Amino acid sequence: SDVCSSDLLPAICREAQVDYLDAGPIEIDGVGFAGSLGWYDLTTREHVLDAPMEAYRTGTWGGLRWTDHTYAIWNGPQGPMSMEDVAATLRARLAEHLATLTSRRIVVVTHTLPFADQIHRKEHPGWRFVNAFMGSLPLGDVIRADQRVVLALAGHTHLRSDLRIGRFRALVTPLGYRKEWAGSTPEAAVAAALKVVEV
Repeated sequence: SDVCSSDLLPAICREAQVDYLDAGPIEIDGVGFAGSLGWYDLTTREHVLDAPMEAYRTGTWGGLRWTDHTYAIWNGPQGPMSMEDVAATLRARLAEHLATLTSRRIVVVTHTLPFADQIHRKEHPGWRFVNAFMGSLPLGDVIRADQRVVLALAGHTHLRSDLRIGRFRALVTPLGYRKEWAGSTPEAAVAAALKVVEV
C-alpha cells in the first residue's frame, strides 16, 4: 500500500464507524486522541543475537519468516520503502497530528510498540529475532516529547503490559488469538483484556 494515501484502512474504519486516527487526530470531551499504525525500524532488535543484518532485511533467519516483509509492501514516490523509511514517515505524521491538537490531555494510540520496556525478552533465539519487528523506539520519543500525553495505548504484541513511563501510563492489553486464551471462553477472554482508564 502507499504509505501516504492508502484507502483500505480508512474504508474499513468507516464501515466499522470508528475514527481512523492515522488520518488525523480527534477531540472528545476535551481529551485529544492521536494515533499511528507506527512501524518497526529495528531499534528494538536484540544485539546479543548473532543474526546478520541481511536476515532482518529479508525477515528470514534460522527457519523463521517474518511475513510482514512479504505481505506489507509500502510504496513511496520512488517505489518500495525500507522499514526505517516507513517508520520515519509515520512517526513524522504522528508528530504533526500532536502539534495540531489544542487539548490539555492527550491519549496516543499506536499499533506497534513505542517503548523498550514493552518488549518481552525471552531466551529463545527465534523470539529474540522477531523482537526486532515489535516497534520503534524513536516513535516513543515523539510521544514522550509531548507533555500533554496522559496515556499511550499500543498493540502488535499479544502479551500484556501496564507501565508507568515518566508522567504517563503505557498500556498494552490485547485479546490475542483464540489459541492463546488458555481454555477461556470468549466472554472471559474479553473480560480479562478489557480495561477502563480514567484520563
